[in-house]
Amino acid sequence: KIDPNHRVTGVIAVDAKAKDRVKPGTAVFLVVKRAGPDGAPSGPALAVDKLTWANGGVSFELTDAQAMVAGTDLSGDVVVIARYDQDSDALTKEPGDITGQVRVTIPADNVKIPLDTVLP
Repeated sequence: KIDPNHRVTGVIAVDAKAKDRVKPGTAVFLVVKRAGPDGAPSGPALAVDKLTWANGGVSFELTDAQAMVAGTDLSGDVVVIARYDQDSDALTKEPGDITGQVRVTIPADNVKIPLDTVLP
């Protein structure tokens, strides 16, 4: 059963400094992890989704339906991580992939995740 309060919604937008590096049709991976005491992502992924980059950004909604393990409670203090992934492989990270993250408390709506870190 999906709890409507267990959600993160918003948009992924590319930072101006990386705007020339993105092109439509490329995969964008979203991962939600618990926020550790220092605010950094901690532990296994709670929920994941794969989106497709469009000009201007990508809207998203993560709920219990995207939980990695059935019955996972998508709630509390979390970090939402987005990665523009050039090879569309969730397991690899390449130079030129672009990441961004934001810490939120669920439920969270109108979250903006800036893609602002280009991997070396």
